[in-house]
Amino acid sequence: MEVSEPKVEPQVAQPAVQAQASEPSAPADRPETKVVQPISQEDEIFSKIETMRDEVLQLYELQVEEQRLAKDLCSVLQGMLSYLSISPEVSSSIFAKGDGEVKEAFIVPQGDVVVAYDRGRRDIKRLEEYSTDVIIKIVKDTIPSIKDLVASRRQATTERINFLDRASNELQNIKQIVGLDPQEAPSDDVVSKIVTPDSS
Repeated sequence: MEVSEPKVEPQVAQPAVQAQASEPSAPADRPETKVVQPISQEDEIFSKIETMRDEVLQLYELQVEEQRLAKDLCSVLQGMLSYLSISPEVSSSIFAKGDGEVKEAFIVPQGDVVVAYDRGRRDIKRLEEYSTDVIIKIVKDTIPSIKDLVASRRQATTERINFLDRASNELQNIKQIVGLDPQEAPSDDVVSKIVTPDSS
């Protein structure tokens, strides 16, 4: 009796499937995220110090320019007062109270500011030695009175010139009469015309 061997079916190898993890693709227009580090308190302080340094430098340069311009202004004003030989009054309210109330104040042609108090004390100080604020107040207070004085002097000078011109012409007419030879003395009509010129 023959024993049949069991049939073995050949096994077909299945293709191996490998699972690969695919990385998600980032959108093309997605902005890149940056992590902003918080500003420390020390960094903020040093930033303010740097800004303050720049401000101090600019302030120094401006103060130097301010002092230069104030000195030039005082020099010009002193030269004008010296030329005009005048001493304009200054409002007493500009000056701080010293030994009593300010009685009067004025600028002399040499550029000194004289402040007189009711107790007899007098302070004499150069105009440029005052602060810029006080210098500006003094200039604003004195310029109107100086302007009026200049206009008054101009008018007086014009009147003197007109008088001198007229008097000189009249005396020239008399000189013409006196300088003639007696034998060549002009007639009364001629003398009248010389002494009293025709207004036409």
